[in-house]
Amino acid sequence: MHPLPRAARLRRRVAPDADRLRRDPRRGRDRAARAREAPLMARPPYGAFVCGLALLATTCGSPREEAAPMAPQTSTPSGAVVARVDGRPIFAHDLQAQMALSRQSKREALHALIRLELLAAEATRRGLGAAPEVLEQGRRQLATTLIKEAFGKTLSPASIPAKLVARAYEQNKPHYKRPALVRVKHLLCSPTRPKTTAKLAAAKRCIEAAHALIEKAGRRLTPAQFDQLDDQLRPTVAPAVVRVETLRTPKRGYTVARFADAAFTLKKPGDIGKPIETTYGWHIIYLLERQPALDRSLAEVDGEVRKKIFPEASRILFDRWAKQLERRHQATADVDALLRAFTPAKVATAGRR
Repeated sequence: MHPLPRAARLRRRVAPDADRLRRDPRRGRDRAARAREAPLMARPPYGAFVCGLALLATTCGSPREEAAPMAPQTSTPSGAVVARVDGRPIFAHDLQAQMALSRQSKREALHALIRLELLAAEATRRGLGAAPEVLEQGRRQLATTLIKEAFGKTLSPASIPAKLVARAYEQNKPHYKRPALVRVKHLLCSPTRPKTTAKLAAAKRCIEAAHALIEKAGRRLTPAQFDQLDDQLRPTVAPAVVRVETLRTPKRGYTVARFADAAFTLKKPGDIGKPIETTYGWHIIYLLERQPALDRSLAEVDGEVRKKIFPEASRILFDRWAKQLERRHQATADVDALLRAFTPAKVATAGRR
């Protein structure tokens, strides 16, 4: 058993990948000898860990099996101790059960088990295991009780650090600060390439015909009726091309200036503009929606932002809190035992030849 390294060294790997072990089992054994001090894996999110608690098998203690050279084996040494937390063992069969039920990788499953034991150890230190219902349910209940008592009850949107709130506000600033926006449809009559005088004239006749249909309807068309204009015009406007499109909110500076100016002159949904010409052809614009400009400061939306980021912030804060427990309690992992437990018997035999 070897103590875990400091946080600065937590990026090292626990063990070689399974496929590398299959290619050369001795390489895995040599790697294990060099990497006695096994780090915890990348931390899973709080939500995934809590879901994993329900899947964990209750651990039971047994003497540690001393590390030995790899040898032919007919079954997995499921009683091997792969990690300890404050002296309490985590067995290979616990790790296998966690992996089978949660479909986690070895690294994720081992971290979940170590995290569970850290929580249970801290719950015991605080005396939370004295409750009869906790003693009956075992260490999973100890961990769950600690999460509820020491972490869950103190966490609320108001407890999220201001730095996290400010970061979320900046990352989502377009939701709180933006210019006025419009959503529109437009009918486009465009000449086909190469543009010729005849084709340009056909595009202009097309837009004039469209304008006449709109005027005939009293400039009162539903979006569906506006969509049908191109079908009515298409048989008579060749060689021009006519189509109706719904555009994402055009912004000033991001859309052809003449088109944007015409779109922003429309006041209410259903308004229809006059024909305008751009480099793309002739347009008639139909207003679907107008959104006013927004200019909401962080102070104005602080509570709103806190509620939106609460689920993700709780994961971040839980991870910070759990890391404090890691510094308080001793967690160790046995890489040799972990390798033996997950090396197929036929590979181990091949390694001896």
